[in-house]
Amino acid sequence: MFPGPEPADAQVLSRESEIIFQVSSAPAVRPDAGTVSVLENGERRQVLAVDPVADRWRIVIYFDLPASTPEGVEAAATALGEVAERLVGLGDVEVVTSDRIVEVVLEPTRDAGELRQAAAEVAGRAHEAGGLLALRREMKAAAASRSGDPNADGLRTADLLEGFLQELDTLGRQRSSLLESLRTTSWTRGPPRALFLVRDGMDLNADAFAQRLLGGPTPAFERTAVSEQHQQRSLARAVAALGWRVYPLHAAPATAEIADLFPGHRLHSEEFARTSGGRLLTTADELTTALERLPGDGGGGVHTAWQTSATAPRHRATPCVSRSTAGVSTRLHSRFTGPARAPISTAGPGGSERC
Repeated sequence: MFPGPEPADAQVLSRESEIIFQVSSAPAVRPDAGTVSVLENGERRQVLAVDPVADRWRIVIYFDLPASTPEGVEAAATALGEVAERLVGLGDVEVVTSDRIVEVVLEPTRDAGELRQAAAEVAGRAHEAGGLLALRREMKAAAASRSGDPNADGLRTADLLEGFLQELDTLGRQRSSLLESLRTTSWTRGPPRALFLVRDGMDLNADAFAQRLLGGPTPAFERTAVSEQHQQRSLARAVAALGWRVYPLHAAPATAEIADLFPGHRLHSEEFARTSGGRLLTTADELTTALERLPGDGGGGVHTAWQTSATAPRHRATPCVSRSTAGVSTRLHSRFTGPARAPISTAGPGGSERC
C-alpha cells in the first residue's frame, strides 16, 4: 500500500522489519548487508542483517490400523519413538491413527517428549490393528473347510466372497480417510511435507488371492478388485500432488504367514513411495538414513542458503524502516547487487525498535 499524506502531528520512529527474498540460484556472492539494499518509498534504509531462511518440515505419522499388522504397528511406533529428537528437529510432527474414524493422537509438536509418549501410546494399542489380516485368515480357513458337498461348499464360497467384499470396503474407507486427512493440512505453498505411513498388512491382489482359494476365476469380483487397485494408485498420485513425500514403514519382519496372505504387500508400498519421491523403509537403520537425508531432499522447500536446485535459496533481510504513529503504511523493495538478482518474495513487519 502506498502512503497517503502524513498528518502534521505524526511522529516518525524507526523500527525493524523483515523481508523474505529469493535469488535465482546459489549466488557467487553471499547475500549480506553490503550486497542487499532496501528501499522504503524510494529511500535507502540501513540493512542490519541478512540471514538464510530454513524451512521446517510438516511431518505426519499415520497409522492405518486395519491395514497394518499388530507387530508392524508396535515395531513402527517403537522405532519412531527412538528417533523423536531427530524428527522434531526437522519440523512439527503429528501422530494420527485411523480405523473407522481418524484420531489425532498428537497435535503438531516440536516436543520430543510428547512425541515419544504418543508413540508409546500407539504401541500399546497395537492389538487394535490387523483387520484385513483377520479377514484373509478367515477366508483361507473357509476355503480350506470345503468338503466336496455342493450345498455346504456353496455357502462357504459365499462366505469367502463376502469376506473379500468386506476387504475392499475397508480399503476404500481407509483410502478416503487418508486423503481427507492430508487435504485438510495441505496447501499449495508452505513447508515441505513428509508422511510416514504405517500399513504393512495389506496388498492390492485380492482378486488373485480369491482365484487361488476358489481354484478358478471370479469375473464380477475381479472387476471390483481392479477398480480398487486403480483408486489406490490414484490416491498415491493425489497425495504426491498435495506435496507429501511418502515413506511407508514396514518395521516388523514379514513372517511366512504375511508372505502367504499378502504376497504383494511390499510392492504396493514401494509403488506408493516411488510416486511421491519417497521410499519404503523396512529397518531402523533405513529410517535413520531417510531422516538424515530429508533436509537435502527438497520436497518443495529450501533448507540451506546455498542449495543449488530449481528451488531458489531464500534469505531474510532486516532493514530499519520508518514508522508513523499516525498509522501511515509504507512499501518496501529489496535489491540484491550480486550476480544473481531477484525480486522480493514476501514482506512482513518485525517487532524490535533498536534501529
